[in-house]
Amino acid sequence: KMEETKIADNINIEDKIYSIQQLIAKRIKFSFGSIMKEASSKTEVIVSFLAMLKMMRQREVVLVQDNLFSEIIIHKK
Repeated sequence: KMEETKIADNINIEDKIYSIQQLIAKRIKFSFGSIMKEASSKTEVIVSFLAMLKMMRQREVVLVQDNLFSEIIIHKK
């Protein structure tokens, strides 16, 4: 029998999108690494990444990555 674990943090993707929108309002571009540094858990990093992808799909931001495994830069569209 597997042990059940509960994720303590409830992280909402809409809240994370709002947070990224606030960063974009202050700066024209920034790195995903700067978002990761502020994350308090792996779950928050994943939700931040999903929020970033959703914003790209909605054409709110442009994502640039020069090389495989290099920093992802988020640009205001």
